[in-house]
Amino acid sequence: MAGYADFVQSVDRSRLVTSLSRRPCGPGARSAVRSRWRSTPARAGGERGGVAPGGVAELADLVAGSEGLRLGGLMTVAPLTGEYAGREQAAFGRLMDLSTDLRRTHPAANMVSAGMSADLEQAVAAGATHVRVGSAVLGVRPRLG
Repeated sequence: MAGYADFVQSVDRSRLVTSLSRRPCGPGARSAVRSRWRSTPARAGGERGGVAPGGVAELADLVAGSEGLRLGGLMTVAPLTGEYAGREQAAFGRLMDLSTDLRRTHPAANMVSAGMSADLEQAVAAGATHVRVGSAVLGVRPRLG
């Protein structure tokens, strides 16, 4: 993937950081990486993966210290389970708090990617700099598999 992409948005474990840093960067040679957080440490019950808030600093340090990678910021989608399920505004606000903390040690990590078509207003209100609006543009697509 690193040979084709110049931006990887959801790096959530050290193994991916190590793998990406060993590969040549894609056409733009700007491998910005965002870590993705989740509201609960367990991946059970349909949770959407990511790194727990307590692990963001460690993963960010690893990305920032890896050759060929640049830490871009943080990314999340509204959690389906856990304490923030159904509370998109609160989840995006928590992401902003984590982003503020991250920028204290990594000032260039200023991207905040949050929200999708259904909740982009809440994400933007919380301070998101990037949103994903695929279904608003392309319509609802059938699930894979």
